[in-house]
Amino acid sequence: MHASNPPAPEVSMPNPSVAAPRATGWIEACRVDDIPMLGARVLEREGGDNIAVFRTANGRVFALRDRCPHRGGPLSQGIVAGETVTCPLHGWNLGLDSGEARAPDVGCVATYPVRVEEGVVWLSPWPAPTAAHSGPGLDCSHAPASIPVPVESALQIRIDDLESPEVLALLREHLGSMQHTAPAESRHALDLAGLRDPGITFWSIWEGPALAGFAALKHLTESHAEIKSMRTAASHLRRGVASKMLRHLLREAAIGGYSRLSLETGSMEFFDAARRLYAGFGFAACPPFGDYKPDPNSVFMTLDIAGFASGDPGDPGDPKLRDRD
Repeated sequence: MHASNPPAPEVSMPNPSVAAPRATGWIEACRVDDIPMLGARVLEREGGDNIAVFRTANGRVFALRDRCPHRGGPLSQGIVAGETVTCPLHGWNLGLDSGEARAPDVGCVATYPVRVEEGVVWLSPWPAPTAAHSGPGLDCSHAPASIPVPVESALQIRIDDLESPEVLALLREHLGSMQHTAPAESRHALDLAGLRDPGITFWSIWEGPALAGFAALKHLTESHAEIKSMRTAASHLRRGVASKMLRHLLREAAIGGYSRLSLETGSMEFFDAARRLYAGFGFAACPPFGDYKPDPNSVFMTLDIAGFASGDPGDPGDPKLRDRD
């Protein structure tokens, strides 16, 4: 990360009327192309809230504290539409330009000035002193505990042979966490032997030497695949790992010629976050598919991915990701 001033770039700030940030230096956050369209890139802080850098459909870039003012939901995993992001936990809509909650909700989240110069995003680690941040009863201040650093850029996804101790340990943890959720006949997580089936493609996601999570695709028919074994390591929760992996699975399924991607997950509260993630990408409830039977402990979801251009299904909020059935 650099802390020197870039050469007189044009300023794109959350509120055009706000003066330039205090002279603490700008940091080079990432390239614009590193931010998913209609998605976010997470900049991590030690000892402070992370910053989410968003990119809208028209290419504008905004930076907000990655914490919804309602219940602390990760805004980086929310759905972007226009210049608004919807919190994935309870559906609050917040303006990317001001950080203010849309009516009827009341609240705000800190925004950070950004500059874009020759495709590079520069960010001030100090919040923009907008009017929204000083309203009665609203505390949107956020002094930086440390310089933020990119998280998602360090995440690497690769085909995995299910041999490493880290993957095997996380798989044991994954299977163990399922045991209390439902009767054995209602649990469909694949064990090691199941994941080594020739019809399964398994990926792991790493941050340097640290395992961040894994997921798999199961071949059902020439046009239909199933998502299996989505798991994020506890050390990497709420850091955009699941969203990055799900985008990867969508892209790989489209490239592989599948026109439909489906999944089974639990109906219990334990699986709430997973269901919200999938719904945010456009997955909708559907009847049982493949060998599944109706089960009150299961929720079945599906997404039509036919016609995705260049095998790239995009990101949450993209109209292409809405089921068209």
